Amino acid sequence: MNMTTTVSIISLLLLSFVVFLTTLVEVTTCTQGSLDVWLVSLFVFVPAIVGLSSVALIGRARRAFIRWFTLPVLLALPLSSYHVVRYIIGINLKGEHPCSIATGTDFESFPLEPWVPYWAPIHFAALVFCSWVVIQFWFGKRKG
Repeated sequence: MNMTTTVSIISLLLLSFVVFLTTLVEVTTCTQGSLDVWLVSLFVFVPAIVGLSSVALIGRARRAFIRWFTLPVLLALPLSSYHVVRYIIGINLKGEHPCSIATGTDFESFPLEPWVPYWAPIHFAALVFCSWVVIQFWFGKRKG
């Protein structure tokens, strides 16, 4: 096993962990309607998903072997996607506060930051890119 294969495998395993962590943004108390958890996830999870997905692509030359390491990512993607789509519907279509969606209580009196409507679409775009990378391991043309 060469270095690119090892790096690709490690990236895929870390990617599955980070994709799953996206769902944990709801584990918050939303004290005073605080959106800190969502903001941190925007600056930590999205770059991690895009970065790890990109690094994983270097192993496409050995994709027949490496693609099995995409299975944990495939397990995490539906859960994370469902989670993000709930926020797209709640925030972008219904105009709800993220804390209202997370806790089920009324936070509509708390002001929203200007970045809030972009949170779910940006996360969704990162998950789509991650899905594309996984598809490349299973069905893409072999490189190298």
